[in-house]
Amino acid sequence: MMSMNGITLGPVEERDIPVLYDWINDPDLIHLSSTYKPVHEVQHIEWFNSLSKASDRVIFAIRNEAGDLVGTIQLVNIHPVFRHAELIVRIGDTANQSRGYGSAALRLLLEYAKRDLNLKRIFLHVFASNVRAIKAYENVGMQKEGCLRSHVYIDGQWDDLLIMGCLLDE
Repeated sequence: MMSMNGITLGPVEERDIPVLYDWINDPDLIHLSSTYKPVHEVQHIEWFNSLSKASDRVIFAIRNEAGDLVGTIQLVNIHPVFRHAELIVRIGDTANQSRGYGSAALRLLLEYAKRDLNLKRIFLHVFASNVRAIKAYENVGMQKEGCLRSHVYIDGQWDDLLIMGCLLDE
């Protein structure tokens, strides 16, 4: 497990299933990063069970000092030859947003990606309207690398999709 500024990154556990299920079915939370589509409990359990089988994915639970689940952070599409991966982070409950949990988790994950996975580059996609997330990404050294204009249709509006990334050896 890795810790910083009152948060710990560790394994996602079976006890987290109900909380994660609520988050994935919260339209307001999902609209920060995707279109909303209800996820059925069977699908959710299948996703959870697939986590340990995926060789190109690493997912961590983000926990506060009390051990409560406040979010998840993951690297997906880990490429062993090109040594890059895509980052996805979600802070669930709005009461836990804007408290520094995401920034601390990002710093820990970037260090993990460099030290333990020997990755060179991390990238992500973020909606241009998600200003809070963009600021958090910039604060850990990620840079805007591109913009796909009017690329996503979320909650009745078109939005640009920004591509951000960082080189872990810089």
